[in-house]
Formats: sequence, C-alpha cells, structure tokens
Amino acid sequence: MKACTQCLKPHDDAGALCDRCREYQREYSRRRRANPTVCRACAHPPVGGGVYCEMHRQAARDRARLWREEQKRQLVAGYGGMCACCGEKRLEFLSIDHVNGGGTAHRKSFSGNTASLYRSVISRGFPPEFRVLCYNCNLSIGFRGYCPHGSEFVSI
Repeated sequence: MKACTQCLKPHDDAGALCDRCREYQREYSRRRRANPTVCRACAHPPVGGGVYCEMHRQAARDRARLWREEQKRQLVAGYGGMCACCGEKRLEFLSIDHVNGGGTAHRKSFSGNTASLYRSVISRGFPPEFRVLCYNCNLSIGFRGYCPHGSEFVSI
C-alpha cells in the first residue's frame, strides 16, 4: 500500500494518484482544455493572468496554505515530531534537512518547490537520508558544519 502523491491517503492503485484524485485531475484537465480563459472554479475571467477570478483567488490561496501546512505536519510527524538535534517541537521552527548535504541541488530538481519535496519524502515512506531540524540547527550545520547543541561544539 502506498500514499497518493496528491492527497497522501493510502491506496492500492498502480499509479501515483488514488482513484478520487485521478478523476479530479482528469475532470480539471477537460475543463481547462475546453476553455482556458475562465476561472477554474466558475465561468468568470481570471485576474492578473492567473487561473482564478477575484472571488475565488483568496479562497484558493487559503486552501493551498492549509494543504502545505498539513503536508509539513505529516512530514514532521513522520520523523519524530521534533528537531533531531535540540528537541524543538514548534512546527513553525522546523524544517527538512538532507543528512549528507546536497539540499540545494535536490530542491532545485523540484523547481525550488518545498511542497513537492514534502510530497516526495512522504510518498517514499520517510527515507533515512532526511531528518527534521529546527531552522537554527539547520543553518548552523549548513554554514559552520556543526551545531552548538552537539558534542563537537567548540567555543571561540
């Protein structure tokens, strides 16, 4: 059983998407191909070259923000729910870290989209080459090669 890459619910289908998400994607594609100059949610013209009209734009942004937060919550829970170095548990401070480095290059392969990285890690079952660190620990390791919380800390 694997997780749908869109909604993250478990499914037994051969593809990356569950039946519900696959059907939604097909319907969305049909509607957009039929008339690409209308709002995704209604028949009004989109605003500013986007895909939503003024009425649906903010609602779409809110849904996307909540969806990204849920993805991050699942990712953090999958790696123990706290910073692997200092034990910080507040979601706002936590980030994903590549254990052996190379995070910038890997993130760029996802077009710089953190949500795509989160989906990939979750669908792969939380592989060991990632961990959760708070932003302070992550930056310290990235810039200095060590974290002050670790045993290798040397005062200057």
